[in-house]
Amino acid sequence: MLQVEPKPRVRDDEKPRAVPETMHDREECGQEVASDLTLGGMTVFLSVAGKGINLLAAGMTLKATMPVRIVADTEGKKLKLKPDDAKLLSEAGGVIAFLLGEPDDRERFYLPIDRFLAKATLRDGRHTLEFEPNVKWLMAYEGHAGVKKAFAPLIKKAVPKVEAGG
Repeated sequence: MLQVEPKPRVRDDEKPRAVPETMHDREECGQEVASDLTLGGMTVFLSVAGKGINLLAAGMTLKATMPVRIVADTEGKKLKLKPDDAKLLSEAGGVIAFLLGEPDDRERFYLPIDRFLAKATLRDGRHTLEFEPNVKWLMAYEGHAGVKKAFAPLIKKAVPKVEAGG
């Protein structure tokens, strides 16, 4: 008679993690930002990196890129960024897309990492910028105007074509 021994039980913390079948855009933040960037004249790619970068924005010629980190805050009172994310973005000259407020009614700010870090303070282990005292400065980076300002190196005006004979 064949005797089968049961396999030893594997603890939950020892189980291999299942790889997702697809990448998901949690809360559709990436789609929201990608829409703004596309309307701003860029090509956008979803990043599959594990942390730090959510999107990669590129000029229409695909010769230059900028990483984008999306940070959503439903309260919308402070702009916060983890130091690891700040370091990664700083090295690459990236942009932070801050989405403030509820999904149906939120403001979007696009801040180059160097400008954000120049104004932010390190508090509770995060780079933090209070919204209210900086509202006037932040408004220059809000919405589509913010996209144009933050991503200016990628947005090039089309070179006018010169027709033969004229």
